[in-house]
Amino acid sequence: MAFISNIKAGDFNLRVILKNKTFTQSDFGGFSESLNTVTTVWANKNVKSLRDVKEKVEGEERESYARFVFTIRYSSETKVIKSNWILEEASSNDQYEILGFVVDPRKEFIEIFAKEYLPTQNPNG
Repeated sequence: MAFISNIKAGDFNLRVILKNKTFTQSDFGGFSESLNTVTTVWANKNVKSLRDVKEKVEGEERESYARFVFTIRYSSETKVIKSNWILEEASSNDQYEILGFVVDPRKEFIEIFAKEYLPTQNPNG
């Protein structure tokens, strides 16, 4: 992960879309979830480490995910971010679950900690 003080304008080389979740109640009392685009910004993406690829078996399914840190600029559009939002890469449509975020003390950058679920196969074949 790059230190915020070492980040240069050219390091923000990935377009990401910040999306919030909204829930609509159906006539039958259930809820449906939808994602709405809040803003699209430039970001810097870093893998935390190769050791951060995690696996667990739940039921009969194996679940794998990798953790990343995305750094974006702090602005009136990004300061409203919430930890239950989704971050999506604009070029690939890969989606990441936001685990948390930190705003730097000078309010110049936001570091977003996110995870991406990786494709896996059933461990039983």
